[in-house]
Amino acid sequence: MKYPERLKQGDKIGIAAPAGPVDQKILKKGLAMLKKMGFSPVLGKHVLAQDRYMAGTDDQRVEDLHEFFRDPQRKISSAKNVVV
Repeated sequence: MKYPERLKQGDKIGIAAPAGPVDQKILKKGLAMLKKMGFSPVLGKHVLAQDRYMAGTDDQRVEDLHEFFRDPQRKISSAKNVVV
């Protein structure tokens, strides 16, 4: 089994919302925590988008994930996982 590399201080962590919409107040708290831990969070272009009960349209959510996959410098995280 292949495991991902451990995160290191200074790593860019891509924050996307691949499912439900993000609570901005909770997102800010999570971003602050990641920065305090020494990481560099990078928000997806559509992380705060909303389309009915989803975090943006299908195309918007896929675009953010694909953008992160194309950049080998970024690690990917769901915006929901940023919550403490």
